[in-house]
This record gives sequence, C-alpha cells and structure tokens, in this order.
Amino acid sequence: MISVRYRWYFCEVKLSHFIGQSGSRIALLILGLGASQLFAQKLVNQLAVSIGTGNYLGDIGGADEDSHGFLFDLSPQATRFSFSGTYAVALSRSVWLDGQLSVVNLYGDDAFTSRGPRRARNLHFRNTLVETAVRARWQVWDGPNFQTSGKVFPSLYVFAGVGGFYHNPQTRLRVAADNGAAWYDLRDLKTEGQLKPYSLMALSLPVGFGMDWDLGSGWQMGWEASWRWTNTDYLDDVSTTYGNPAEMSELAAQLSSQVDAFAISEANEDWDESQMVHFQYNGSGTTPRGNPEKNDGFGTLQVKMTKSISGNRVPSRARASKRSLRAGKRRARVATRQPSKLRRWFKRRRRF
Repeated sequence: MISVRYRWYFCEVKLSHFIGQSGSRIALLILGLGASQLFAQKLVNQLAVSIGTGNYLGDIGGADEDSHGFLFDLSPQATRFSFSGTYAVALSRSVWLDGQLSVVNLYGDDAFTSRGPRRARNLHFRNTLVETAVRARWQVWDGPNFQTSGKVFPSLYVFAGVGGFYHNPQTRLRVAADNGAAWYDLRDLKTEGQLKPYSLMALSLPVGFGMDWDLGSGWQMGWEASWRWTNTDYLDDVSTTYGNPAEMSELAAQLSSQVDAFAISEANEDWDESQMVHFQYNGSGTTPRGNPEKNDGFGTLQVKMTKSISGNRVPSRARASKRSLRAGKRRARVATRQPSKLRRWFKRRRRF
C-alpha cells in the first residue's frame, strides 16, 4: 500500500522505458483508481436497540445503614425495566454522534431499607421517564492490533451528552384496604405544601461506557452502563419538609405522611407510636421529609443489538489520497517531460 500511495509516480518513469509514455499514463490511471478505492473508505452509521434495567438514587429507599454514596446506595429490589433506541452518525472511524430515545421505569420504597428514619417514614413511588438525548461517543479501544484467528475481541467506548425528559411521579395509600388500588399522580397534589408545583420536564447529563462484539454482516452485540445526573429533586416527589395538612386536600395529606405503628416498629424495636410526630407536619413546617441539597439521579444497564449502515466517505483520508495522487502525477510529468527546443538551444550554447 505504501508503494502504491507514495511511490507510484516512479512507475511512469520505469514503465516508459518499456511501453512508452502513453502506455505508462494508462498504467498510472489504473494505479490511481486503485489507490483511490483503497483510501476513500466510508464511515459507518449505526442503528441500535437496547433493553435492560433502570434504577434510581434519591430520597426514598436506599442502602440499609448510613449512606455510602452513589451506586452503593441503590436498592436492587427497586430495579425496573428500561428500553432505548439509538441512531448514531459517524464523525470519524472512532467518533459517533448519538441521538437516543429512552423509556425508563423507576421505583423506590422505604420498605426496602432498614435505615431507621427512612423506614419509619414509609413512603414509596413509581415513575416512568421518557428521555431524548444527544451524546458524543468515542471508541477508545477496538481490540488488539494484530490478527488472531478464531477469536473475537470486544471494542470499548465511552460517552457523554445532554438530554431532557418528561416524568410523572405516582404513589398509592399504604392501608391494606387500598393497597391494590390506583396510583395517584403527585405533582398537582403538592404534598410538601408548595406554592407552585414543580415541573414535569427536566434536564439530564448522561455519561457511561460500554462494549461491543462483532458478529459479522454488519451486526454487533454488546452492553452499556449509563448514569444520568438531573436538575430535579422530584423524581420521587420528596425533597424538603412536610406540608400543612390543613392547606391540602384530604388525599394529599394522606399521601404526604404515611407513617404508621408497623413502620415505626420495623425501623427500631425500641420506638413506639410517640415517634410518629417526627414523620409528620409539626406546626412549624420544619420537619424534614427529604434532602433538598442533592438532586435525584437514575441509571440504566442494558444489552443491545447494533446494525451498521452506510454513511459518508471518510473526509480526511479521502482528501489526503486525492492530494497525494495529484502530487504524484505532477512529479511523473516532470520526470518524463522532454526538454523544450529553447532549453536544448541554451544547453548547446553552454557547451561552447
């Protein structure tokens, strides 16, 4: 390939001694077409479908004891289903711009933790997020740089981006008689006594990594782990303090505080019903219901199938190949050009 790309113009000089200048031009044309086919490669766009799990980190549920931070606070019991569809436009052979649509189901429950205050609070929620995101994806490793027959090596990539999503937190009453009843939308109930309801639209910052295995015929199979930081603390409808029940509807007051004697005993064997006042509105509006200093986040772990489809030609390599061909042609013309009559006349004059 090196001799074709960089030294092909010498072929005209050598071929001209055997087949003449016109014949060497034809040979060079064939070599030039072959070189352009070798180096004017196409980019590969991608279409992917992913399914997997969704989980959340916020004010409900969490680790059993003191907070460990980030992924160590996730509740495995709260894992739910997620789905994503992605169309990727290739910017180079290792960089893609992804457009992604995701549906992520989230769930959280204070019953999943033995952490005293949260278990006694006895809240739970569910939420379905519909997210659109744009991500920059970089393939940092594409397997070993040597040929190994009979083995398939994965490629590794990382990504980061920005997105927006719609969400709508819901809950239901804990009482046994209503435990199987409908779920209630929480935003308009203002369970924390908000003057203005929070927005159901929010921003996300997805980051993550993944691996792909080539299956042949343009198909790939892999997995991807992604985490989204958000600008909202209301994925679970819990953020600040308990609202005044007198200023809420009866349903909102019931859903705002669901502490009961059973939850108190589950939280701490030494507690009794007198502790219930710490999980209700106390008259001053200062009883904490959540932690407003940290926003909620969510993540997905998915397996995916990817199909490679045609894209544009590689810009840099194609232009470089054309430039080298033009430069080689110029050198070949100079090397085989016969001197003009004027140059031959000056050359003869120098002899005398």
